Amino acid sequence: MLNCYQVTRLLEIKAEQPLSWGTLLAMRVHLRLCVLCRRYQQQTYLIARAARPAANLNQVQLREEFKAQLRARLQQRAAALGAAPDSGAD
Repeated sequence: MLNCYQVTRLLEIKAEQPLSWGTLLAMRVHLRLCVLCRRYQQQTYLIARAARPAANLNQVQLREEFKAQLRARLQQRAAALGAAPDSGAD
């Protein structure tokens, strides 16, 4: 039988990707017996559900003026440290 540490790790993984039937069955057996892991399962579900809308947002678009200011600050800091920043495109 799985222990609490294994079940909590699997619950975290399950929030992001599907698990095999065998793993789900072993988890279900443990969850029937362990009230703490059931509570953790509920909390994990709520957190994953609350985080989904934020993960689905389009990429944040920065104003060009802000990008230029940020780039200048990074170049100043890199110069102060004696390193040249990567001048890659956005």
